Amino acid sequence: MKLLQDSSDKYMKEKHDLSHRLFKRQVPCKEGEYLAGGFCCKFCHKGTHATTDCTEPNGQPVCEECTEGVDFMDKENGYPECQRCRNCDRGAGQEQLHPCTIIQNTVCKCIEGFFCSDENCNRCQRCTRCDNEIAEECTSTKDTVCKNFSGRTHAIVWSLIGVIVSGAIIALVVVKYRSKRVKTVSL
Repeated sequence: MKLLQDSSDKYMKEKHDLSHRLFKRQVPCKEGEYLAGGFCCKFCHKGTHATTDCTEPNGQPVCEECTEGVDFMDKENGYPECQRCRNCDRGAGQEQLHPCTIIQNTVCKCIEGFFCSDENCNRCQRCTRCDNEIAEECTSTKDTVCKNFSGRTHAIVWSLIGVIVSGAIIALVVVKYRSKRVKTVSL
């Protein structure tokens, strides 16, 4: 009977250990922590990254500072590396507005004559050139808005074209008529 009791106790202990491990893995780490090697480690601060994870529950990893102008980390994290700094691409119409720091990526802006409408702005676009008047100038975040001819302006333009074409046809007919008349009179 003792043997049965011992094996039952052993089974219950193993079952408890197993359920405890499963339960521990199912429970996510608290806010401000990340899971590594079976432990919840505290996040490294902005501007740093985790070079070595913690070795005890709720432990502090070994955090190393990012390199100014080379890489950055803009949030608390458990990442093994900092993120590379962005380079502004002059060929893509960009120039640097703010340099990369250990806590912020490089901020690029569009050079004059270019704009970018999205927030990340990986590539600036050349500003539209208007054939007519400009309604709104191009800015670094918005393209040029060109003035369109109104319906009345279109009517005036087409009327003028009609008058000019009609005048040209009439002038051509008159010139032809006179040249025939001159030939008839001289015979």
